[in-house]
Amino acid sequence: MFDSDRTVLDPGRRPRPRKNVRHGVAASLAVAIAALVVACSPNITGATNAAGAERPAPPSNTTPPTNTGPPSNPTPRAIPTPRANPTPGAGSVDLGDGASFAVFAGRSVINENTDTTVAGNLGVSPGEAVVGFPPGLVLDGDVHAGDALAASARDDFVAVYDDLSSRGPVATVPTELGGTTKGPGIYTTPGGAFTINGTLTLDGQRDPDAIFVFRATDLEAAQVSNITLVRGAQIDNVYFVLTGSATLGQWVTFQANVLAQGDVEVSAGAVTFGRLVALSESVRMNTDASSLSTHISLPNNPPTTTTLTASPNPSRPDEAVTFVATVMPVVVGPQPQGEVVFKDGATIIGSDLLNASGTATFKTSALSLGEHAITAEYLGGPSPNNEAIITLAPSTSTKVVQVVSAG
Repeated sequence: MFDSDRTVLDPGRRPRPRKNVRHGVAASLAVAIAALVVACSPNITGATNAAGAERPAPPSNTTPPTNTGPPSNPTPRAIPTPRANPTPGAGSVDLGDGASFAVFAGRSVINENTDTTVAGNLGVSPGEAVVGFPPGLVLDGDVHAGDALAASARDDFVAVYDDLSSRGPVATVPTELGGTTKGPGIYTTPGGAFTINGTLTLDGQRDPDAIFVFRATDLEAAQVSNITLVRGAQIDNVYFVLTGSATLGQWVTFQANVLAQGDVEVSAGAVTFGRLVALSESVRMNTDASSLSTHISLPNNPPTTTTLTASPNPSRPDEAVTFVATVMPVVVGPQPQGEVVFKDGATIIGSDLLNASGTATFKTSALSLGEHAITAEYLGGPSPNNEAIITLAPSTSTKVVQVVSAG
């Protein structure tokens, strides 16, 4: 449960002075990272981009699974074959007014990096201190320091923290999450704190509503570590619920939401998609001598539509029926890629990968006599868009009633 003793703050307290913070220097959000990372290109509403410069590309790395670091960094660990998890986390997560905040803190938000962009709202409550914006930019959102929206968002974040802290059943796993694949579930560790060295793969097991919750004292995501989402896993359904603090290292690609009672520290060069929330303390964007760009963004999964046809319909017993699903972006963008599953009611009866035209096909002669409610569900996934990778949102077709009759 949320520790209410830690929420009694002194709004008048101000963070310690920061050195060498320059004003008037900013960069636009231009994130071009590798597979399974959302590309964001929001309009600026909370600040003006004076420089118009793109973020310099990070040095290449022989392992390409997302944000890459300097060549001297070690190669992330290999990912084992996905496996099912027996403890799925049930129930959706409603963030309420907190959903629009990419960064939120109870005491203060402090940015030391002259090249930081936040895509989404930035909030503080009950504190009011926001330091380093500008030169940091708030894109496609606004700063809410101690106002009514921030107070409401904090209440909603606390409610979600308490909800996720009480869910079960719970699976106990080793402290190190890097190099592992996890299915839907609620996880904790006997070591108290989680670490990510390398790549943590989250397997949605063909369920875009799958929930992943990691409960611990602290989280440390090491330099060049990644969280990769596969088979329908969605950023909005991944949560680290911490009684202590979180530290995200340099060149991290982090696709998850953090709800911490303590501080959330973001190193220069990190790219995060989700929400970084320090309920009682501060969110800090650190800097270093290399002046790397830091990008913190809400999930930005462009919507898709899925349509389904069946032929022949009606059909006879043992007659092959062909189902064709077509997936298209709602707005102009890349052609969707990834997997489509075909369901008879709630049961998956087949699947196929989208081809270059955005269609997936499933043929079966195993339908029994009667009516079958068939749907096609696109699981979402990364699709190339020039030099960027855009992760498109899942979508489900309307129901097609397939009639199998003896006549």
